[in-house]
Amino acid sequence: HMERMVALKLLNARLPAEHRDHIEQRFEREARVLAQLDHPGIVTTHEVGTHGEDRQPYIVMQLLDGVGLDRVLHTKGAIAPERAFRLLIPCLSALHEAHLGQIVHKDLKPSNMVLVHAGEEDERLVLLDFGAATLAALPDSRLTDNGEMIGTPQYLAPEYIKEHTVTTAVDVYQAGLILLEMLTGRRALEGFNSYMCMMAHCRGEIPVPEAIAYGPLGPVLSRALALDPADRYQ
Repeated sequence: HMERMVALKLLNARLPAEHRDHIEQRFEREARVLAQLDHPGIVTTHEVGTHGEDRQPYIVMQLLDGVGLDRVLHTKGAIAPERAFRLLIPCLSALHEAHLGQIVHKDLKPSNMVLVHAGEEDERLVLLDFGAATLAALPDSRLTDNGEMIGTPQYLAPEYIKEHTVTTAVDVYQAGLILLEMLTGRRALEGFNSYMCMMAHCRGEIPVPEAIAYGPLGPVLSRALALDPADRYQ
């Protein structure tokens, strides 16, 4: 009706009947919080709702003209530290804004980050899928029908794997993994299968190249990727 080009996302999850009303109410409440977030590092949410007899959730959001960070890293390789900082620091600011509103992304990864105006002075990363991650983290919807955890194994935080705990510390952990990936051009757990990924996370065995581990960013990554959420940046 607004004659505006938008991105329309239909979520695959069908709402379980016994929790449908509760989940819808919380999803809509948290979506309203998201819609109030005004940060250039977070995609704008225009509307949320449900569709059809199954009341399948959907999100209407800003349509971005850019490329996923995952594609940038895959095609271009590592990003120079100065540029990586310039791109990532505003994303951390965006996460802070969301955390103030009690919103945890929970599924941060390069494919959920879009680089707009690439190569220009005003290039920036925009975070996607807050709404999808919020819904995935709701009570009784953290597990799929066959008992699998929701998320990408290479980026799951240890406390989520062990206890399904979701706090702002999960986002901090995943942001640390993303910084490491930007600096190296490859995922920290590249080539690991799902089981190996979960073991590495739970044991605190994220491989960091020596040149980075013993450089100025070593302590930063060590704290961001701490096994105990309380030891990470707050």
